[in-house]
Amino acid sequence: MVEGGFPEVVLLYLEMVGWDGYQTCRMVRDTEWAANALIVAVTGHGEEEECRRSYEAGFDHHLVKPVDRYLLDRLIRTIG
Repeated sequence: MVEGGFPEVVLLYLEMVGWDGYQTCRMVRDTEWAANALIVAVTGHGEEEECRRSYEAGFDHHLVKPVDRYLLDRLIRTIG
């Protein structure tokens, strides 16, 4: 957690019931605390179009389930 209790890493599932993960990422990115947060899309789809949309929405990474825990660990270690 960064100062103020805000997360440094956000794992955001794209296929949330009733929510659009891309729009949710945009809303989170618009907050002051998330400007430098690591935001990772988690999804069952790894097609090029999905990845492109993720990066355009403000995600730092696009991971396909099942997420490789070692890759996720490496990504998290890049912050701070």
